[in-house]
Amino acid sequence: MIKKQLSYLLICIFPLLVKGQQHIDKIQVADGSEDFVIDSCVTSPRLLIACDNRRKGERKEGSVWQYQLNDSSATPFPIDFKTYTSSFHPLGISNWENYLFIINFVTPKKSEVIRFEITADKLMFDTVFQHKYLSYANDLFAQGKERFLISKYKTLNGKLIAYDSGVYSVLDRGIKMPNSVIQFGDSILLSTTLSGKIIWYDASNNYKRKTLFKHIKGADNLSGTQTELLVASHPDFRAFFKHYRSKENPSPTLLYSLNTITREKKIIFQDTGKMISAGSGGILFKGDLFISQIFDDFIVVIPDFR
Repeated sequence: MIKKQLSYLLICIFPLLVKGQQHIDKIQVADGSEDFVIDSCVTSPRLLIACDNRRKGERKEGSVWQYQLNDSSATPFPIDFKTYTSSFHPLGISNWENYLFIINFVTPKKSEVIRFEITADKLMFDTVFQHKYLSYANDLFAQGKERFLISKYKTLNGKLIAYDSGVYSVLDRGIKMPNSVIQFGDSILLSTTLSGKIIWYDASNNYKRKTLFKHIKGADNLSGTQTELLVASHPDFRAFFKHYRSKENPSPTLLYSLNTITREKKIIFQDTGKMISAGSGGILFKGDLFISQIFDDFIVVIPDFR
């Protein structure tokens, strides 16, 4: 996801990636714009952005923002929580038809999944999913109204969890920091932060797994298509944790394009932290590239990137 006088900077740093007098815009939202999705169930498509202050000692109530792709306006998206009273700290989000699923990171050991109905002007609380398998939940992928995948973010014994109509099951375990999960047909893709891999599971063959890509240090959120994945990464863990402590400390971001057919891996965006720090994901929409981030209060858009 800074009107920045960056044409010269971009041409110097990314001569193969950015051509011409390309500019970069900063879209102001709320702190911790970590994950986003495209909502196409309304007349004009929009980004829905999960925001929460994720820095130590600065924890506040989170929010969801909407960015209108037709007029470039960004506003908080009202939420009708009805009878739901827990604090709201959105992390991973995923949408299916007119429903938005959000991991609510209530405490480090307590996470829930909230399902909202998406309307034109607000989110409406629908139900909450609670289970021991949802502790340390990091990302999810909605497969249907009553089905989703969850990555359980543990250092050495992370898990890939499936929920289906009231039943939770473990699809894989012993994963080193599983992060983002996405599915195309029978193919499930999972990024791993600590081991820097993209793992593929065959849902039609008892979830048989293989490693598609390696050496993506600090792999984060996945997006894209079945043949071209985008994945953000944090190549410098030390800088990342310094940025966690203070926004004055920059943290570099890489964004990869991964061809799942040829296995080609290439960097399409890179920044030392001058434009955006700790970038967490990228979405391409009609040629524009949007980049989210974990801690700060904006996303970035590069118009006509492709």
